[in-house]
Amino acid sequence: MTPFLRRLLVILAAAGGVSAAAQLLPPAAPQDPGGAPPPVLCAVTAVCGVNPPVAAPPADDRLAALEGVLKPLGFAGYEFIGTTARELAPGQETRFPINATYSAAVTLLPQQEGDAASMEVRIDALLDGKIVNALAGTVQARPGDTVVFRGMPLAPGELVVLLARPSEQSSDQSKSGEQDQQEQEQKQPQEAEQKEQEQQEEKEKEKEQEKPQEAESQEAQPAEEEQGDGAEEEAKEMENESLHALLESLEETDKREQKEIRNVRQRIDFKGGWW
Repeated sequence: MTPFLRRLLVILAAAGGVSAAAQLLPPAAPQDPGGAPPPVLCAVTAVCGVNPPVAAPPADDRLAALEGVLKPLGFAGYEFIGTTARELAPGQETRFPINATYSAAVTLLPQQEGDAASMEVRIDALLDGKIVNALAGTVQARPGDTVVFRGMPLAPGELVVLLARPSEQSSDQSKSGEQDQQEQEQKQPQEAEQKEQEQQEEKEKEKEQEKPQEAESQEAQPAEEEQGDGAEEEAKEMENESLHALLESLEETDKREQKEIRNVRQRIDFKGGWW
């Protein structure tokens, strides 16, 4: 027996609590299509049950309505994975995603016993790129019942799958919730498109605001360049004036020295009497 099939516990939970373990039904016999049952709404909820040494997750409000079903299973805590509600058409397989590894397939069978709907349930697992049948069985559920499937490994604990058939009141609420979800899913692309358009408009406004600043910057740049050129020319002019003054000073000095030399040549010194 594989690890996936090592344990299978199917518990039928009525609205008032958990009843005795229900037997897996034998394969359904074909029935006249004329007596096909009406569609049935079902919800599949997946949780991960954990025990020590794994720390129990904090209480999740989304699991409050299932406390009467989960508590007798004996886990220290539960981590919510997800829930999906779909309508089952007679004779058609309906797929319920669980996570990246597991998914559930439910088929509503033609035969019924009163208000009890017979369903074939199969839980598949994706291992090494191959789909493996982890668990399979046939169950019956009346409005308000919840069928529990467990025994499948899922880190850090064990996968628990709850197949619930809501009562008429909760069914209406589920349909309303599903309709709201569909409307929300339809609105999401529109909201995303509108948000993207608003962001684009905002970018265009920013660009328009940047244009005058760029123009002012471009206008200021030539003025700064002209001012810089003027300062450079003024510095060169001052340098030329200083050089000219230095040359004039050197020229005056040279003239004085030449004059003194001429005076020395013209002066005659007489030593003693010259007669």
